[in-house]
Amino acid sequence: MKGGWIKVHRKIVDWEWWSDHNTTRLFMYLLLIATHEDIKFQGKVIKRGQLVTSRAKLSLATGISERSIRTSLENLKTTNEITIKSTNRFTIITICKYEDYQLIEDESDQVNDQQTAIQTTSNRPTIKQEHNSISSSTSGNAHAREAEDQEQNFYFDAYNSAVWREWVQMQVKIEQEQISAYIDEFHAFCQMAEKRHHSRADYQIHFVSWLKKQLAKENNQQETNKTFTHGNNRSKKCFTIDEIDAIVQAGIGNADTERG
Repeated sequence: MKGGWIKVHRKIVDWEWWSDHNTTRLFMYLLLIATHEDIKFQGKVIKRGQLVTSRAKLSLATGISERSIRTSLENLKTTNEITIKSTNRFTIITICKYEDYQLIEDESDQVNDQQTAIQTTSNRPTIKQEHNSISSSTSGNAHAREAEDQEQNFYFDAYNSAVWREWVQMQVKIEQEQISAYIDEFHAFCQMAEKRHHSRADYQIHFVSWLKKQLAKENNQQETNKTFTHGNNRSKKCFTIDEIDAIVQAGIGNADTERG
């Protein structure tokens, strides 16, 4: 991804949980959402490789049931992929080997190595052009990280702004916990779509627009499911014993008439 990405080694296909689709999906989501720098959240420092969440939020964001989320979290704890610390307000998940997964190489070392490679071929006429290209690439990486940091700040601002969340609640009529889960889902969506916002207001307006579409989609799906279920649950009329006796005495029906 251009502005935000995570590293996943090919050896993950040999990981012991790879065939467990729920556990693998959940772990990938945790890698995507974990903060890549230390931040403050409600008086606590959330360190690089950690995230604040709950089973309900993870369930809504991944489409995995809360029961399966609990099982997958236990799986990841068992093999020391994560640790979980709960408070009376929220849960902090730590990815134990985050630095191994997302090790950031020193840019200055990269530039020095590239410049050394250029100097060994000083007889080439395009050396100045290559150096400019390297400088441009380094600058581009810095801008990309800056945009990613800014996006992360917008995410936490939205998560922590009680006044704004109350306004959102009035707009869409859902509970605060659901709003928190949808903010997580929206953040993951923006990362996957490489979407970047130029201001806090831009982020929040986009979230509300996205949320209304999500809720409309979910409502339509619920209505479809209700219609389907209602159609399949139509049943024959069931008669009481007295009604059956009356029908038999009148010469209508037979002994096979359904009793209710």
